[in-house]
Amino acid sequence: MKTLLMTGVCALALVATQGAVHAQEATKPSPTEAQASDTVEKVTVTARKRAEQARDVPGAVTAITSQQKENLVVDGMQDYVRQVPGATLVSSGPEYLNDFSMRGQGGGRLGFSETSTGLFKDGHYAAGGGFGGRSLNRLDLLDIDRLEVMRGPQGALYGRNSVGGAVNVVTNAPSDIFSIYGKLGWQDTERTGFEAVINTPVLDDVLNLRVAGLIDDQNDGSVVNLTTGNTVDSRSFGGARIALQAKPSDKATLRITYELYDSTTPGFASLGYRATAPAGAGGFVIDPDIYTRNFMNREGYTDVREDSVYITGEFDAGFGNVSLKINNRVRDASRTNEDLDHFNGIAGYTLNGQLVDLAAAQSEDFERSGAELFVTSKGDTRFRWLVGIEAQVYTTSVANNTGGLCPAYATIGAPVFVAGCNPGGGVTANPDSGPLGVALTALQVGTALSTARQNLNNDAFTEELRSYSIFASIDYDLSEEVTLGLEARLQQDNKDYQFQRYSE
Repeated sequence: MKTLLMTGVCALALVATQGAVHAQEATKPSPTEAQASDTVEKVTVTARKRAEQARDVPGAVTAITSQQKENLVVDGMQDYVRQVPGATLVSSGPEYLNDFSMRGQGGGRLGFSETSTGLFKDGHYAAGGGFGGRSLNRLDLLDIDRLEVMRGPQGALYGRNSVGGAVNVVTNAPSDIFSIYGKLGWQDTERTGFEAVINTPVLDDVLNLRVAGLIDDQNDGSVVNLTTGNTVDSRSFGGARIALQAKPSDKATLRITYELYDSTTPGFASLGYRATAPAGAGGFVIDPDIYTRNFMNREGYTDVREDSVYITGEFDAGFGNVSLKINNRVRDASRTNEDLDHFNGIAGYTLNGQLVDLAAAQSEDFERSGAELFVTSKGDTRFRWLVGIEAQVYTTSVANNTGGLCPAYATIGAPVFVAGCNPGGGVTANPDSGPLGVALTALQVGTALSTARQNLNNDAFTEELRSYSIFASIDYDLSEEVTLGLEARLQQDNKDYQFQRYSE
């Protein structure tokens, strides 16, 4: 990959100037302290919903800091996962189907199953839905302070779907220092990437604003469709985050964040490599190699748009620290124009004198709202406690259909004939052939017909979830080396599910 990296020199000069002023006010560390700080990096995590050193957490925790992110040159969630022991990003092809699996716990290839690893954004639950609901997207990973990965069951404090572990991405909070950051990259697949971050104070010591955005556009790729001459693995991503943080007093902090994310990526069938047709249908060669698609007259793509709002409040109540988190995410997603006859190995087949042309489409309307309130003990004492309540509500509506290719029945039992929508009926005198014009036997015709009919079903389902829980934890240091702790959660889930299937 060829990459060009540009940084805002003037902006960095502004940051460096203000940083120098603050540095003069600080006490210069001794040579021994400086050497120690260079050797061991202190990493703060919130693995137990309170800030503490990673080395003090009694569990397997991996934290990837922003500095490590720059050194590793990560690109997407798959690169982060490579840095985490026991973690795997399970992919079924398209990026929106990626599933973060921890210690073998995952949702599998069923795209609309819930993740078995809890996904969180600044402590807000961020999973759910089939179009990207089992992984973190590129906007989630933009302008972050660190990525925390807690391996092993985390259900007591993190709740639903944290059987394998929990992942919490912590974004950079607005600060009172003006700064600008920019990065531009280019790759020889006609891919251009741009990131920018602006942080500015609005009201001194009271209100700060931070805006971050990205554009990642790839117009070329490595998988070529011989029918059209196009590459079918091009993609584009774009998004922005606006965060406003207020500190009305020394004891209270309020942050409101709005995010908009939009992506266009290859569909499921476009990436599917089909070497040969089913043996019963003739076994003809379809795609010459994994980088070439043949007899593909449709090029499906997936579009995902998400709008998210996160509200975080922190308050020092004297007896403890109170945290309130409220969030809402709305997703409108679809994949269209999927070439199902190619995907199922009957591309280029002629049946009853008609070219088999099967299409597919899928859409999702998803909305999730959540709220969490918890209180933690203050100070670094031998006895520590936490208690909280949580509510999660989400609705997802999904429709699978033939992509508008097949019309409704004209009369009962008499469908309007459209190529690809009526692959039944008896074999006529019209030629029935494979993609190379070779005549099909009666068995091969039957196999092709059966394969075609299986994809003319329409599905529609709606799922509604209401989840409520209370949780708590206590810790007591018996000595500097031994701590006794207890975590517990009581949770009730109510789920309604409606499913409909019909054929055209």
